[in-house]
Amino acid sequence: MKRILAVLAMTSLLASCAPSRAPTVASANEEFSKLAAEVDREIRATEKTGFLWRDTEQFLEDARVAQLEGRYEDAKRLALQALRQAKLAQQQARDNANAAPAYPKP
Repeated sequence: MKRILAVLAMTSLLASCAPSRAPTVASANEEFSKLAAEVDREIRATEKTGFLWRDTEQFLEDARVAQLEGRYEDAKRLALQALRQAKLAQQQARDNANAAPAYPKP
């Protein structure tokens, strides 16, 4: 009897220490909405530089479709990829702002 009580006590202790359940649909949607808004701002800023990459907007569109279908991990991954591309395109624009030929030194 003592063993059973000890096992039950340990089980309840471990269950109380377990991580909380997965994020709810509402919180996942809210998190994605914030991320998508940030990506959209970065894309608009990139468009102003004239260096927007070909697939950046498509990644955001695919992320929105995935979010609507309930594939939240895919949506987040695609949105982060679009964000990364937008920031890299902005860096490319800064790097090419004052481009000049580089002649080898004699």
